Amino acid sequence: MAKFLSKFLLLLCMLVFCSITNALPPPSPEEIREELPKVIAKVAEKAETIKNKLHVCIENAKVCVTPGCIHAASDILKKMDQTVDPCDDFYKFSCGQFLENTKIPDEKIFVNTFSIVGDDLQEKLKSIITAPIEDNEIEPFKMVKKLYLACMNESEFYFKNL
Repeated sequence: MAKFLSKFLLLLCMLVFCSITNALPPPSPEEIREELPKVIAKVAEKAETIKNKLHVCIENAKVCVTPGCIHAASDILKKMDQTVDPCDDFYKFSCGQFLENTKIPDEKIFVNTFSIVGDDLQEKLKSIITAPIEDNEIEPFKMVKKLYLACMNESEFYFKNL
């Protein structure tokens, strides 16, 4: 963020300087020597004002700090490669660790964040369905577990269909 901010301020200073110098009539070399410190001071003052306003905006920004937002931010940071300059290769900067650490299983053609979430969800659902039936469970959960057990009992299914 600081690197981006410094590049942004430098660009802004250059634009302000160019617009100020283009608005003036062509000066003589003596006038340039006299006016240059004033122009630089004005540009520095404007840059400082913009920097302060930007700092206030960042401080006043509402930031989500719920556990869900924090976990989402953590997942994003884990997938980024912060050693890469985003100006050089933004894709590698934003997805580098994901590309480096994600293995594609033999049974899949590709893997992305959504397929990983889907696989995790399937595992969680399977663990819920295969857990033993408890007396205090609501009836739909009991029915799903019984249906799963009946479907997975291949020997009973085989003998009933003979």
